[in-house]
Amino acid sequence: MKRIVVFISIAVCLIFQLNGFSTENKVCDFLKNSLPKFGNTKDEIIKNLGKPEKISIQEFDSMWYPGQKDYVNSLSYSGLLLETLYLYQKENTVEYTLTVEVTSEEYVLYYGLRVGSTKKDVLSTLGNPEEISEEEKYWLYSCEVEKVYFYFKGDKVIRIACHGYFP
Repeated sequence: MKRIVVFISIAVCLIFQLNGFSTENKVCDFLKNSLPKFGNTKDEIIKNLGKPEKISIQEFDSMWYPGQKDYVNSLSYSGLLLETLYLYQKENTVEYTLTVEVTSEEYVLYYGLRVGSTKKDVLSTLGNPEEISEEEKYWLYSCEVEKVYFYFKGDKVIRIACHGYFP
């Protein structure tokens, strides 16, 4: 009886793995660890990376609190663009990383993926992409509402764009 239970457990694990469930988890892990890699707030990012080459702040009316403002902070470094979303809330404001765009080999994201990685590296790490655009030369992966685009020139990654949730 124990052997049957063990065999069924192994078979179920293999089925889940073959059907892509582990790939989805790897994509989720990649996004959840790559988005906040440099910090979750504008101040954390500046503390971790130093003063950016350029900072811009886009202000817009709060969706939930009339008369209050929310912000998207864009911080540009050589080969790296980071955006945070600041949401006003009466009890506790929230700020989190919205975008990480990498165009330099200097910045290594989760699982060691970076500009300069090969298509084989991306495939062996994250599995088959949800979408392949031959025209724009990117592969798209997603987890829930978060997405990551790997842009290629030939076989090499030239840009990685991670996009988090924007309410």
